[in-house]
Amino acid sequence: MKFKTLSAGLCLLASGLCGLALSGKAADPAKADPVHIGMVQTLFNDIPQTLVTICAAPFSALLKDRTGVDGTLTIAGDGLTVGKLLHENKYQIAIFQGIEFAWAQHKYPDLKPLMIAVSYHPILHANLVVLDEHPATSFAGLQGKDLALPKRSKMHIQLFLNKGCSSCGQADPSKFFHQLSRPESLTDALDNVVLGTIQGAVVDDLGLEHYKDLKPGCFKRLKVIAKSEDFPTGVIAYRENTLDKETLAKFRDGMVNAKNDTKAREMMALFQLTGFEEIPANFADTLANVIRAYPPPEPDRTEKTSTTP
Repeated sequence: MKFKTLSAGLCLLASGLCGLALSGKAADPAKADPVHIGMVQTLFNDIPQTLVTICAAPFSALLKDRTGVDGTLTIAGDGLTVGKLLHENKYQIAIFQGIEFAWAQHKYPDLKPLMIAVSYHPILHANLVVLDEHPATSFAGLQGKDLALPKRSKMHIQLFLNKGCSSCGQADPSKFFHQLSRPESLTDALDNVVLGTIQGAVVDDLGLEHYKDLKPGCFKRLKVIAKSEDFPTGVIAYRENTLDKETLAKFRDGMVNAKNDTKAREMMALFQLTGFEEIPANFADTLANVIRAYPPPEPDRTEKTSTTP
């Protein structure tokens, strides 16, 4: 189902990156240094810590068994925290949500994108959805109404929601709406809009596509009244002048070409990833535009950009 999160897929990516990196050094395992990979904790909003641990814990043991060299994956902190550790060479590779990479690179210009992780689309959007007959044409028309924000919504959806409310003079969505509900799934959220038990929902493009495939009749009763700016998809990054060109090429080429391998495609499909791609030609412009629309958070306010509990 298209709307599932990328969390597990990016964990798979981390495993692949570790394997590629370490395989490049396996000829002399006694002298090889471990490749440290950092992953932002914000990929796991509303996911129990036990599941996060299950996702991350086996990597080191599996990689050592396969290559004879230790490799480590750490899931810790938001994008600015992980960006700082990448800048300080505590990590050699890091996995970000796109918007968080934009913020981290803004603060640490030596961080460079290596490739993107794509789930059907290289660009992400958030959408404000209501019934087709609802009179609202923007966030303002839903003030004081009931809105759904599905659990496990990614950061770009929350940021879009916050910005829409702020444009109407109230920065806190829980105060802007009469009730901000957190349904378990996107399908539940849109079903409630169709049933009229809530007036709107905020979802991403993949969620809408999934709902259209699942319930085409219900989908026809909905309309999008506000759409976000372009958000970059997941980014795999490195620090300039840390890893040699040959190693970076192995990272990039191995993952980009994974789509040509049947088993790799099957594994990616399980995690709702359609592939890893070269950095688009307009990627720098996408980052610059999204930073203008969503400036980096103040250091003491970083946690407020994550999904509302």
